[in-house]
Parts: sequence; C-alpha cells; structure tokens
Amino acid sequence: MRNYAENTITENSVQINKSVDKRFLMFTFPEHLREQAAAEAIEEWDEQFLHANDTVSLIWNCRDMRNYESKARVMWQDALSRHKKKIRVIWLISDSAIISTAARILAAFTNLTIRPVKSVDRIQGYMA
Repeated sequence: MRNYAENTITENSVQINKSVDKRFLMFTFPEHLREQAAAEAIEEWDEQFLHANDTVSLIWNCRDMRNYESKARVMWQDALSRHKKKIRVIWLISDSAIISTAARILAAFTNLTIRPVKSVDRIQGYMA
C-alpha cells in the first residue's frame, strides 16, 4: 500500500494507517479487540474525521481478529453512528464467513456500504 502514514498506538492495539490526503483510514485489528484499544483507535478516528472535508473510505483489516469485548463493539457502533455522513464505503478484509455475514447485517441496519473482501489486494486500486 502506498501514500499513507502509519500510527501504531500500543501493543495489542488497533494499528491505524492514514492516507496523507485523508482519502482513507485503515484499521488493522488485533486477534482480540479490547475496550481500551477500541477507545484509542476511535479517538484517532474522531480526530481524522474532524478535519476531513470530504467523505472517507474506511478499511477494516479483520484478518487476525477472532473476538472482541462487547463494550468495544458498542463503542465501535457508536462511532459509526457519529461519523455515518462522512463514510464513503467500508472495506472489510476478512476470510471469515462469520465476520463477513455480520458486516452484511450491520450494513442492512445502518445503510452503510460495507464491502467484504478477502485481501487488501482486492482494494489496492481504490487506495491509489
């Protein structure tokens, strides 16, 4: 991937890659998403969206993610609600049928465009 700055928050946290031109924000999730890691990532998300003049594509790399704390999920859903108008599309990277199905359900209830893909290679052209 090119044209991004990387910000690793803490060990076992959500890694965040931001495009220099603020066109996308990529979250790479750890195996277990904890409340504290979600809070730190959402704080960065809030900051990035505060300065975004246009809609932004989100990329959620969930390839390593296996589970999450329920409070982390609720925090993530609240952030989605707050930022809904600034989200162009959410690319969900996962080879898990369960995570992809959950994303489709989330999309149906939020009217967000969520596109599950199995690898970052499938969306490279959208991030150029």
